Amino acid sequence: MAFDPTLGITALSAVTFTLGLLIGVVTKRALKLAFAIVSLVVLLAVTGYVNLALNEATTATILRVFYQAPALTGRATEIASALPLSSAAFLIGVTLGFWKG
Repeated sequence: MAFDPTLGITALSAVTFTLGLLIGVVTKRALKLAFAIVSLVVLLAVTGYVNLALNEATTATILRVFYQAPALTGRATEIASALPLSSAAFLIGVTLGFWKG
């Protein structure tokens, strides 16, 4: 039995599409969660339940996060370089996942 190259291309496209679909759904849900958290913090700040004044501990936490940001962006760049960002199947999957997910 001979190997059919179209079967391999179809399987690769299906895997790429599924990966894009999953990334689109996860991205949409993460953005919705971030929006909900920001909205909740703003609502609590407006009503007076949360004090957003900067004290020494808050400033230290913010600085620590900003010092770790370059390492995180480097890691995110490595992960993003492994994704098939120029594949049509991947882009369609991301679009459908973000839209319908």
